[in-house]
Amino acid sequence: MDKQYREDLKNDQFVEAVGHSVEYVASHKSQVYTYVGLGLAAVAIALGVYWFAGSRKAQQQADLAQALQIRNAIIGAKTDLNDLRPAFATEDDKSKALVKALTEVSAKHSGTDAASVAHYQLAAVSSDKGDLAEAAKHFEKAVSEGSRDYSSVAKLSLAQVYHAQGKAAEAEKLLKELMASPSTLVSKEQATFTLARLLMASNPGEARKLIDPLTKDSSPIVVRNAVGLIGELPAAK
Repeated sequence: MDKQYREDLKNDQFVEAVGHSVEYVASHKSQVYTYVGLGLAAVAIALGVYWFAGSRKAQQQADLAQALQIRNAIIGAKTDLNDLRPAFATEDDKSKALVKALTEVSAKHSGTDAASVAHYQLAAVSSDKGDLAEAAKHFEKAVSEGSRDYSSVAKLSLAQVYHAQGKAAEAEKLLKELMASPSTLVSKEQATFTLARLLMASNPGEARKLIDPLTKDSSPIVVRNAVGLIGELPAAK
């Protein structure tokens, strides 16, 4: 189940659906002070670069940025003395250091967006290792600790983890919440695409009902995704 979950996240249709939200953010720059992404550690779109507005959050910014630098660390000895990235002997050492640093950020800045992003990244690490139970715990914390936008990003991923765990009802509930109350970072269309994809095998008729209206959307990327998903639906009996 976890293998299929990761494959779904890497699917081109999912990535393009995420692109719709990125497109929205780009057109609302005055409302958004940060780039965020969706998906998990191995996915091209990952919660990563993170900026805060205002001096009150400067320390949170610095602590989180320092922790996230570990993701780009060098494995083995440095060959370029000007390379400022941290270095670790093995991937396992790097992973342990990342978990430690993110855990410290989540504890130090509990109840903030910094803690939400730290928990999201910890969930990504757990998911990449195939530990969906631990990933779900961190995504749940990311949902509860972050502001509305960051919470919505975590909720989208949490729904997919729930689905991979066989918790279909919980996953559907979260996605319907996102559809009813989209955010700057998670559009109604994106939540709809995700729910439709999760329903494709168990309830293709309902999935089609969700997708059909989006084939007439004004956004070309939404239409392209809708048409693509309809093409993946099982043939009607």
